[in-house]
Amino acid sequence: MNRLCLPSFVEETDDSFIRFLKQWTVPTKSESVVQTGVTIAESEDAVTVEAPVLGVNKENIQITYEKGFLLVKAEEEEEKVEEKKRVKYHLKASRQYVYHIPIPTRIDEQVSPEASYKDGILRVKFLKSKSARPQKIAIQ
Repeated sequence: MNRLCLPSFVEETDDSFIRFLKQWTVPTKSESVVQTGVTIAESEDAVTVEAPVLGVNKENIQITYEKGFLLVKAEEEEEKVEEKKRVKYHLKASRQYVYHIPIPTRIDEQVSPEASYKDGILRVKFLKSKSARPQKIAIQ
């Protein structure tokens, strides 16, 4: 009887695939999920998203929410010209961040989200809609 032996790379591929899928799972109550540096934390009454946008002034960050997704775009360009003797140094650097983040629950669209930016981390807090919040049920 012939036995089929799968090469070890199949097992490794399966593990990699499972790790990949885990990063896209939706958090349950009071859990956090980290996706490419983005953290989504959900509590009973709010969802908080933290996204790194290092080296960008807050004036250059655009945040929009539409159809269950938070879109964050940030861009910063830096130019430096330095002249020493007969040599001219021209340095140019740019940073760009684009995040398209799914919000895992219904939010209260009547209340504007709170956004803050400190130490290179953008934080956006959404209040959950009343129907998305847990409700206690009395036993009769």
